[in-house]
Amino acid sequence: MVGHSESGGMSIDFSALCLAPQMAVFGRPVTVTPLKSQPNAAPYPLNGIFTITSVDIPTEDGGFLSSVSIKFGIRMSDCSIPVLQGDWISTAVVNLPLGYWQGSIDPTTNLDFMINNMTPDGQGGATCVLKRVTT
Repeated sequence: MVGHSESGGMSIDFSALCLAPQMAVFGRPVTVTPLKSQPNAAPYPLNGIFTITSVDIPTEDGGFLSSVSIKFGIRMSDCSIPVLQGDWISTAVVNLPLGYWQGSIDPTTNLDFMINNMTPDGQGGATCVLKRVTT
């Protein structure tokens, strides 16, 4: 959606033009449980894009401690309740990037994650850094 802004310049709705088609093609289904954003509300479905990042932390002995960070990109207008840090996201293993689960878990198993940090991108999307929750 392109229109004129109050300053006379053109404005572009990146959420509608870019994020919506990306979510339609690459989005994976999750269930959001709004534990912090609206504690008594029912869980709701959401699509988003998972990414993983390798993290190497130097140790005192000159080695490295390696880990993986998992993130979930969302289109904020798709959230029936805006997500907050502390809300939970659940999804089947098959929806996660292969580099995260490496095939060692039954693909139909659901895993729970807590939103550990959320950063809006200023264009209608946000990146949620996830932390796995074991119950």
